[in-house]
Amino acid sequence: MQSFVYFIEPARPEMIQSPTEEESRLIGEHFRMLKAATESGRVLLAGPSLEPPHTGIVVFTAKDRADAEAFLATDAAVAAGVFKARLAPMAVSLMAGRDTETDFGRRHGTAPIREQRITKTAELHCTLDEAWDAWTSSEGMAAWWVEESRIDPRPGGKFELYMGPGEPGQRGSEGCRVLSVLPKRMFSFEWNAPPSFPEWRAKRKNHVVLEFAESAPGKVSVTLTHLGWQEDEESQKVYAYFDRAWGYVMGLLEKRFPAPG
Repeated sequence: MQSFVYFIEPARPEMIQSPTEEESRLIGEHFRMLKAATESGRVLLAGPSLEPPHTGIVVFTAKDRADAEAFLATDAAVAAGVFKARLAPMAVSLMAGRDTETDFGRRHGTAPIREQRITKTAELHCTLDEAWDAWTSSEGMAAWWVEESRIDPRPGGKFELYMGPGEPGQRGSEGCRVLSVLPKRMFSFEWNAPPSFPEWRAKRKNHVVLEFAESAPGKVSVTLTHLGWQEDEESQKVYAYFDRAWGYVMGLLEKRFPAPG
């Protein structure tokens, strides 16, 4: 793994003293995303300076530059233009209590195993608009996976897929929200565990990133990456569940947009 840093500054300097309601909401989403990434062991350090220009830094790990850019794209406040951001590779030469990246994470109880992630790809025969709509609208979602949902495809909007019967709070992704949006390129959202994992569902969420790319005229590749795994036993059970489940879901998506003929 490599280390990267991104620097952020408020696009509107007055925001520090007098944020709008929308700016406050997006900054809250920014904080929650970084908190989850810190708990998973991916973010090593994050915070703002307390004097103008109030530059903030986020130091984190990634496989390569493309992976780092994908992580930056999940920051809702950056995607919405509330913060201006600059990304750069970084050499973490010294860090208190840190012998190696893995030892640091394990010493603090936050490191995932091998930067663990679930990745599944679906190859669709459709337009980019159709593929995007399949994930970002309730009508599009109902056509291939979950009949009842509430999807507001804006940072902070609801991403609730109501799967099966159950008590309030126990149906699918209730309580989950959209984290970041790059129209027709990237869509990320919070994700929780099914009710069969009650302890994990009650206390935790991690996140899913969808990437859309037109591979040829009339063909779209959709890559799903499920991130934010920790190394405790319960997390590994949930990981194994979703490793199977996402393969099934992406298979349904391919059936929705099959090859012609």
